[in-house]
Amino acid sequence: MKKLFLLILSTVILLLLCSCAESAPAVSTEETATAMQTGDEPLATEEETLPDPDDPKNYRDLVKETKQYKLYSGFSSGLDGHCYHIYDLDGNIIETGILHGLVGEQHFTYMGNNVLALRSPGDCAYYSVKYYHLATGEISSSYPNPIGVYAGIVAYFDEEKLVIEDVFSPETYRHVIEDGRFTPSTVESVGVPQYYDREHLSVSFRGDQSELLCELISVPPLPSSDSAPDVTR
Repeated sequence: MKKLFLLILSTVILLLLCSCAESAPAVSTEETATAMQTGDEPLATEEETLPDPDDPKNYRDLVKETKQYKLYSGFSSGLDGHCYHIYDLDGNIIETGILHGLVGEQHFTYMGNNVLALRSPGDCAYYSVKYYHLATGEISSSYPNPIGVYAGIVAYFDEEKLVIEDVFSPETYRHVIEDGRFTPSTVESVGVPQYYDREHLSVSFRGDQSELLCELISVPPLPSSDSAPDVTR
């Protein structure tokens, strides 16, 4: 009887142990890995986002201030661009804009006769210039690599053609110079001759042997220089 009792007791204990093992919750690999963390690792945070680079309010660091313009940097906001405000003679804003890349006060040039030029940054081979008439509030188009002439006329290349036009009113004066010798790679400068007569321009360019040549060309009568601003590159 004693042996039978011990056998029954052993069987009951074995059944109880098996039952406990089956009912124990399974521990996942992910939970195990989480439990092994030391707690020294930083908590995950949402990725920080930079302010809108096209919003002028995010450019708050004043770089340069004159009567004609103010230039602000976005450095403290984590932005590498600049915001500018251009003012007319009465202190009203003519234009606010954003320039990306390396920008400084050297990109602003006072041309005389109340004209301010803004040169947009670019590589050494390409840039563009806009002109602002501070007395009238007029804004020119953006001219690619302007060569520059006086009396309110700007010279530049449009689809390999040399063009001269009125800076602020191109619809009133625009002339295309048809001459195969004048290309972006050959023309050095366009200006007014020594004895300015409003009907000729002087073009300096490189010839076939790379020699520097200068030629006087005829153009339709240019606007009167008495009222037109002096505009160059």
